[in-house]
Amino acid sequence: MASDFDNLCGDSLAPGLLQQFQESVTYTQDGTPTTVNAIVRRETLEEAGPDGLRLEYAVSIEVARNDLATVKVGDDTAGLKKRIGDAANTTYKITRILSQDGGMWLLGLN
Repeated sequence: MASDFDNLCGDSLAPGLLQQFQESVTYTQDGTPTTVNAIVRRETLEEAGPDGLRLEYAVSIEVARNDLATVKVGDDTAGLKKRIGDAANTTYKITRILSQDGGMWLLGLN
């Protein structure tokens, strides 16, 4: 359950962050695509994947909870530009909820 502080931040801070740093992401849940605004993080992490060769969670998204009420890890997908300037979206599976509070989801993609 979110605290009063989380709810206050979610209602006032999350929209401002998204307005400044947003990218359009096609979020698909139960086969229904929806366009949501998200902060996309494209990072190289130090963690190796299960095969020891690839990096995991190099791409994550932050989405306002107002835009996305629930997340189904392993079932939901997000379509976004792998790199800024790409012509087409790449579809990623939502593989982990990295963090959540009253205002935002931070989702690991793979």
